[in-house]
Amino acid sequence: MGIDLAQMIDSFDLRAQGEGVFVAPATEARPRNVVEGTHLLGQAIVAASRIAPGQRTVSAHATVTRAAAWDADTRFSAELRHKGRMISSVAVEASQNGRLNASALVLLDAGAADLVRHHAPAPDVPAPTDCWLRDDGIEGREVRIVGEADGVGPAERHAWVRFRQAPQELAMRQGLLVVHMGRETVEAALRPHAHVSLGQAHGALSTGVLAFTAALHEDPDLSDWLLYVNTAVYAGHGLAQIEGRVYERGGRLVASGTGQVLLRRMLGDPAAKGGRARAM
Repeated sequence: MGIDLAQMIDSFDLRAQGEGVFVAPATEARPRNVVEGTHLLGQAIVAASRIAPGQRTVSAHATVTRAAAWDADTRFSAELRHKGRMISSVAVEASQNGRLNASALVLLDAGAADLVRHHAPAPDVPAPTDCWLRDDGIEGREVRIVGEADGVGPAERHAWVRFRQAPQELAMRQGLLVVHMGRETVEAALRPHAHVSLGQAHGALSTGVLAFTAALHEDPDLSDWLLYVNTAVYAGHGLAQIEGRVYERGGRLVASGTGQVLLRRMLGDPAAKGGRARAM
């Protein structure tokens, strides 16, 4: 059973619980009761913005040390490390039941006029309507995958994504954008290898985002198509390194990032762990 996009957006509207402390309340458990690492990063961006108002997040890095579950409250502790007229930094820790799940460092900026401007061009790919529709498990987020639906291919996975609605708060829109930056990474790393597939993830394979850095260049229109470009530049030793970019349909680069994902045989029976992937 999937969820509605409105529920997903609500998960970014963190509830204040004291100075620098915010909570994302538990939600109904899903078939895979694991919160994506980039979802935690997106929520950390929201927490940071709420203690550094007047500035927008321009980069954020998170490391995931323990898988978080949807059916438990997630506590975000945000500490303002530096408050400047232009640049500020905020450290955020996400935890459940008193145990650390992820740590993030968020950089915020007041903005400035262009000194120079350029960006890497978008790849030449088919239009969204010429790509195959994937059931993403989230009603209200439409995903169309570029290229073949399955089979061996290059170490990349590109997807067109658009959202039925978007929150007014900039930090929440940024969080929503960041979540999908980690979504296609595992598949990109597995595609060149015939003996493994994304269908084995969280069953025979233990996979997930361990670390991710997102650079947020522009505020995109989430209601129009965005092209998520993911390339696995390395895989080995049970890890893969990913590079990603997000483009608007007109070709403007709005975000970029790098990440490290886990690719290992599952330890034990995932069903015995409540359906959670054992990443570490």
